[in-house]
Amino acid sequence: MIMIAYYVITAFVLVLLGWNFVRETKRRDDLVLYLLVMIPLVLRLLRWK
Repeated sequence: MIMIAYYVITAFVLVLLGWNFVRETKRRDDLVLYLLVMIPLVLRLLRWK
């Protein structure tokens, strides 16, 4: 049950970051930061370490 909640929360945070990534159009530095934060979350959802 805890693992399911963990993956749901991770997916939710990933969706929020993805939405901000799509909306960001002015600063390229922020796009890079969003990608750097999203990489571990995607790897976690794919169960890679």
